[in-house]
Amino acid sequence: MTSALLVLLLLLAFLCAYRGFLVEPWRIEHRVITLDLPHLPPGLARARIFFITDLHMAGWGWRELFISETLRRNPPDLIFCTGDLLSSPAGITPVLELLGDLRPPMGIYFVRGNNEVEELDDSSRFIETLQQRGWTILHNRHVRVSDPGGGWLIAGVDDPNNELDSLDDALRDAPADTFTILLSHTPETFPDASRRGIALTLSGHTHGGQVQAPWFGPLWGDTPRTGRRYVAGVFREGASTLVVSRGIGWSLLPLRFLCTPELIELRLRQA
Repeated sequence: MTSALLVLLLLLAFLCAYRGFLVEPWRIEHRVITLDLPHLPPGLARARIFFITDLHMAGWGWRELFISETLRRNPPDLIFCTGDLLSSPAGITPVLELLGDLRPPMGIYFVRGNNEVEELDDSSRFIETLQQRGWTILHNRHVRVSDPGGGWLIAGVDDPNNELDSLDDALRDAPADTFTILLSHTPETFPDASRRGIALTLSGHTHGGQVQAPWFGPLWGDTPRTGRRYVAGVFREGASTLVVSRGIGWSLLPLRFLCTPELIELRLRQA
């Protein structure tokens, strides 16, 4: 190997490391996704919806300030959270400071991720605190939401990463012909949800792979049931749509490459 080529490779490695550790983890995108969905209830067509997942909070920083300012400038009507809001017990207070006082008129709906299950000595206390703040917690259950068009359902499964999810329980006694939104920390629930005709599934956990390689895509999704099939973006199968967020935080290392964090705002339209 010539010295010139070696210098070029070292420079390329430095630039990739610089981008991956010092640039992309902090370049958060307020991403607006417009979805055309059949049989959309009128109330959802008019709502400003924010989808928040995988904050991995341990304290306050630039990411948290970005989220706070974005929600202040764009007051949500409805918020969906699909878990991993914190990385450790140290994140409880910052999470409550950031999100605990929000009162969107259509509510906040939450399902646990693996961090809420694995990193907290007593997850039930954190969940009770969220409930006291007005959050609706969906552990393998659903709730019906009133709407001028006849009502719709929000269902949620507990953490699939620890095999605590049960879509059967979440949809028990739910009318099959009712418009339903499903919250699941990982997208591994989507194949079953699409077979059941669930209109919209929201998931995170993958961080978009956190590192993506050119021409190859995400290196890893931590979703053994579905592999790299649903790692980031919008997927449609039959009458069902899945949105997988890249999330805000990271796992193991503060590293993102070709995979910037995102805070998603959903705009739903009648197909």
